[in-house]
Amino acid sequence: MAVRSSRSPARTDGQRPLTGIPVEIYMLIVDELLEDADMPLVERKSILSNMNLVCRLFSALVAPKLFSLVSFRGAHVGASESGKRRRDSWLKQLAQGEETACLLGTFVRHVEYVDWMPQGTPAQRDRVIPDLGRHVHILPRFSNLKKLHLDHTPISSDLFGAITSLTRLETLTIEHCSYHTLRTKKALPEASLPHLVELNVSMVEDDFAAYVPALASLATTPTLQSLKTTEWPLARAIMEASTDVPLKHFETTYMPSDVHILFAFLCRTPTLTSLCLTTPLDAPDDDLRSSSSHSALPDTSLPRLRELRCPLSLLAPLFRPSVSRLNLVDTSDWFRLNSASSSRLLEPLEQCALKELDVPMWAWHRFPLQRYTPKLAKLAVCFPLLPMIPLETMIGAFCNFGPKLSLQTLELRFADSVYATWKLNLRMQHNMVVAYLARRFPTASCFTLADAIEWHRVANANGSAWQPVVRERECVKELLQCKDNTVWEFMEVADYDGALAALFTEGEMTAAIAKRLSRGGAH
Repeated sequence: MAVRSSRSPARTDGQRPLTGIPVEIYMLIVDELLEDADMPLVERKSILSNMNLVCRLFSALVAPKLFSLVSFRGAHVGASESGKRRRDSWLKQLAQGEETACLLGTFVRHVEYVDWMPQGTPAQRDRVIPDLGRHVHILPRFSNLKKLHLDHTPISSDLFGAITSLTRLETLTIEHCSYHTLRTKKALPEASLPHLVELNVSMVEDDFAAYVPALASLATTPTLQSLKTTEWPLARAIMEASTDVPLKHFETTYMPSDVHILFAFLCRTPTLTSLCLTTPLDAPDDDLRSSSSHSALPDTSLPRLRELRCPLSLLAPLFRPSVSRLNLVDTSDWFRLNSASSSRLLEPLEQCALKELDVPMWAWHRFPLQRYTPKLAKLAVCFPLLPMIPLETMIGAFCNFGPKLSLQTLELRFADSVYATWKLNLRMQHNMVVAYLARRFPTASCFTLADAIEWHRVANANGSAWQPVVRERECVKELLQCKDNTVWEFMEVADYDGALAALFTEGEMTAAIAKRLSRGGAH
């Protein structure tokens, strides 16, 4: 049947016009349904008329959800061959500007590029780059894109140029990415994204410095509300280029030698509700020593601040009575003890009734926290990266020293390399809770020793018991399903009260997983 018009005839539903869509969309469905070539023309037109409305409803209700996320993965994980062919066909038509493909492209709101940095031979990497280039070429076709996520992906001038064309982009996240060396200094366009609300840039590799001016220009927009980066040069460039940015969330590492630049920006940004400042691991020791006292810094005016993370040396000029959650753990606290800090630095806490507090272990042992935080409900204590010390020894020492606090929740945080061996040893964790923590903190109803497991107090006929709650179910399942034997050479697994076994259905519980859960914590 010949198609005379590129768009279906307009129809109305009451007073509301139903926008026409390309005939090709519903013609594909009609071709599937109408296999009888001898069907009378009148009957065929009747069906086509009905399909016109059906396909508009499909376009309005189904297509936006079906095409809202497009994920470009270097390894094509999880895609069947038939599904990959259909997807590649659509992307090819999109690159060619085919009308129906471009219409579907307008439904895309979220695009992600993941795992385009293969750890193989140069020949294997060379085979991946052309595929990435084709996907980058069609990025501007997603004219209504709101969110772009780049993870383990090489950033080139072509990709950056495509990003600058996304005038409706609201969220840009770039993490664990490498940056190609630019051939010329002016290879990158410097232009703001007029609707950008959130910018996240972390864990960069290679020639990042050349991209800083262009990245900073993207964020010079009055719509920016959240800036999170591990790269101080980028944060500094944005602060120096922006005069009036209504930021609500600001998270960055900073160089102590540049702290005055940081405070100049904070003093003109009273809109902040969340602020996170840490020093980088490679900060010079002289800078860290000089930052032990910042008495010359001006007090900031942050009337809306609710959450604050900063080194103890910055607490006085930054803290406000409006803060309800405070984190005093700096990056260096995971690797060294601070022997120079005085408890007088905590005096600003007397101005408010703090509810949540994170501190390094040395502060827990040294400072009278009960004096400054009498109404504290939740405490997190971060243990430094120490040599392999048995968990019971660390917990016992923790409970024997430190202030007396009436807590509801206590979190003990360890570096991954420390607790990796026993993070799934629920039996050992239960013993630590019952033998030490529950006695030391009788008012607490929740303890956490590993990021994936919480221990909750449950009342029973015998008084009370402690039961595990798996907080990160999918991550724990994936770990238990791991087939790499080297993992299980050092990791202990011991279920308690069937909490780990309950993660799996009968069909998911393999013999290997069942054996793993029954080992009783043995290596």
